[in-house]
Amino acid sequence: MYSRGYIMNIEEIINRIAWWIPFKGLRNAFREYLLYNINLNTKLLKEIYNINKEYSDNNKEIFNNFYELKSSIFTLDLRNKARMQILALGDEKIIEEKRKERLIVSLTSFPQRIYDIDVVLFSLINQTIKPDKIILWLSIEEFPNLEKDVPLHILNMRKFGIEIEFCKDIKSYKKLIYALKKYPNDIIVTADDDIYYEYNWLEKLYNAYLENPNYIYCHRSRKILIDDDKNILPLIKWQNNYFGNKNIEPSYRNYFTTGGGILSKSLFFNNEIFNEELFMKLAPLDDDKWFFVMALLNDTKISIVKDNNKIIEIGYDDYKRLWDINKTGVNQQTFDKLLNYYGDKLKNKIIND
Repeated sequence: MYSRGYIMNIEEIINRIAWWIPFKGLRNAFREYLLYNINLNTKLLKEIYNINKEYSDNNKEIFNNFYELKSSIFTLDLRNKARMQILALGDEKIIEEKRKERLIVSLTSFPQRIYDIDVVLFSLINQTIKPDKIILWLSIEEFPNLEKDVPLHILNMRKFGIEIEFCKDIKSYKKLIYALKKYPNDIIVTADDDIYYEYNWLEKLYNAYLENPNYIYCHRSRKILIDDDKNILPLIKWQNNYFGNKNIEPSYRNYFTTGGGILSKSLFFNNEIFNEELFMKLAPLDDDKWFFVMALLNDTKISIVKDNNKIIEIGYDDYKRLWDINKTGVNQQTFDKLLNYYGDKLKNKIIND
C-alpha cells in the first residue's frame, strides 16, 4: 500500500515537471527517464527507512530536512524554467480584452515577495485560455514611490498585458475587494503571489462557470463538518476536499480558499463585503473567511471544479506568512467572531445545508 501510494505521488510530480515540453514523444521520454532515476533513489530511501524505522523519533528531523531539500530543488527548477520561458516570449502582448463579460485574474503582493512574482505571473499568462485582464494590486503604503519601488523585471511584465494598480493597503483583501469594486459586472478570479498555477487552472474554473453560472467555483476547499447535535465542529476537524474531485456537490459547507483560485462576481456576495471598517474589525488577517461568509449571506453556494488541480507552492520560508499567524488559533477565533456577529442566519445556512 505504501509503495503504490508513493509511486503515484512521484508520477504526479513528474507530470508537473514535464508538462511544459511541447512534443509528446519527447515529453514521454523525459518522464520515463525521470521515473527510472527516481525509482533507483526510491529503493535506496526505502532501505534507509527500513534500517532506521526503529529509531524514527531520532531520525525524524533528518528525513524532514531531506524532503524540504527535495522541495526546494523542485521549486528552484520551476522558477528557472519559468524565467527561461519568459525570455523566450519576446515582446508579444498576450493578455487582451476579448469577452463582453470580462474574465479578470486579480492578485496582490508585498515588498518581500515582489521580486519573485514574475514566476507566478508567467503561470497566469501561460494558461490554456487567456484572461481579459491580469491585475496586480500593490499598496501605496508599501510602495510609496510607486513604480520606482517595483523591480524592473516585474515592470517589464506589463508588455505582456499585465496591469499594475496602486491602492490603499487593506492587507490580503486587496486581491479581491478592489477588483469587485472596479469591475462589478465582470468575472473575478483570485490568485496568490506564492503559487504556481498549472496551465489548465483557469480553463477549469471558467468552463465550470459557463456550464452553471450560479456558483462560486474553486480548486481548493475544506468541508465544514457538523456533529450529531448540529453543532459546527472546530476548524481543525474540517475535512479536506481531495484533489481530482469527481462529484462533490455545490454546498454552503464547501469552505473555499482564495489562494487556490476562486471564480466569483460582485453579485455573488452580500453588499457588506465592502465594509472595510467591519472586515478589519472581525477578520483583519483572514480575508477567506470574510469572503466565504459574504457569499453565504447572499445565498451563494460554493462548487469545486471537476478534476481540481493540486496547488504548487513556490515556497517563501524566509517570509512571514499570514498562514503562520492564523494556524496558532487566530483562525478559529476569527470564524467564531463571524459566527457570533451574524448569528443564526449564518449558522443555520451552514447547519441546514
